[in-house]
Amino acid sequence: MLTLASALVEDDVEVALLCTEESVATAWEEATGTPAHLLATDGGARWKQVTGVWRQISRFASRADTIVLFSYVLAPGAITPRRWPNGRPSIVLDLHDTLTPGFGRLALSASARGMRRVISVSRFTGGQVIGSQSRVSVLTRPIAPLPFRGRRESAPMVVAVLGRVTPEKRPELLIDAVRDVQGLDVLIRGEYLAGEEYTRELQARGERALGSRFRLEGPRPWERALDGIDLLVVANANEPMGRTVLEAQLSGVIAIVPDRGGSSELVRPGETGFRYEAGSSDSLANVLREALRSDLTSIAEGARADALLVTDASRYARAYRTAINA
Repeated sequence: MLTLASALVEDDVEVALLCTEESVATAWEEATGTPAHLLATDGGARWKQVTGVWRQISRFASRADTIVLFSYVLAPGAITPRRWPNGRPSIVLDLHDTLTPGFGRLALSASARGMRRVISVSRFTGGQVIGSQSRVSVLTRPIAPLPFRGRRESAPMVVAVLGRVTPEKRPELLIDAVRDVQGLDVLIRGEYLAGEEYTRELQARGERALGSRFRLEGPRPWERALDGIDLLVVANANEPMGRTVLEAQLSGVIAIVPDRGGSSELVRPGETGFRYEAGSSDSLANVLREALRSDLTSIAEGARADALLVTDASRYARAYRTAINA
């Protein structure tokens, strides 16, 4: 959001932020030099909070040509009848979440009918909008360029799962896959968010399967998150996009992704990374063996070229404006 706003400001687009968190408002003003307005949130049920936020958004409606929602929770407000001064600004939803099938996706789809556009981080994520696909534009997120580290000359190679250490990220899939693959060490790195019991069980499972070839460690600053890693595995087949994949590609780390989910759209198999059958440790093991036999330097260079193109902030801002006005 900050990268997009900064690029829009450079193109002389007037932007402002409405948000509920003071830290976000401060970061916005420091990054963009444009105003941020804090909205109060009511207690109680979510619908009551959403109604209260929309009531405050309405006060700014006369000043805006477009209102971009960065939370799908606010989407139902797009279909609530209201009388805004000087007509109704167009409403755009920036969709970057995977919703549980059922009511959430139905509510999202109904809300999309009251919007000018839904800008989604992937085709996978945009596919949740049922019946309004003509309103969906797909734009990959911009990322500041990262230094290309090149191939590490070390053995064994390190394959990792990064991010939140939780069951939904499925780090166990990588442990099971590497059990019979020689020449690889496994690293699970990220914030422990599933409780001590899950973390202990994961540690024990990794040590039983891989012994000293397994490491579990906490998070690092984002600029060091990829340190000491050769291969990055996405084990969750429901990732909305996969920012970590793009960061890996920019840095020269090879990405291995499932054949389902947003991250699958960021890789051309055998050319800029690898894909395996989602949820299958056997398939992942075979792909890891293929990676070990491949020219990883060439793949890393191709992946970086693709990532530099799709993550360019200026290009993204221009495409975003085009999508909003479509």
